[in-house]
Amino acid sequence: ERTERAGVPVTTVERTITDVLTFSGEELARPAAEQALERGLVTRRRLHAALAGDDDCGMALLDLTVAPS
Repeated sequence: ERTERAGVPVTTVERTITDVLTFSGEELARPAAEQALERGLVTRRRLHAALAGDDDCGMALLDLTVAPS
């Protein structure tokens, strides 16, 4: 999933978090997800959709995001 920022192709925030989870683990992905949510860079819905759609992450890791408030 790519998008453009100032004309430069980049991956989306949710894709980046999914990649961090896949390649570096929950230890780094959890704070990244929490910060992205706090800053409004991603929604819980988009993050959940990205995690659910990635077989490498697995459905069990959907709890990475904090419960909706």
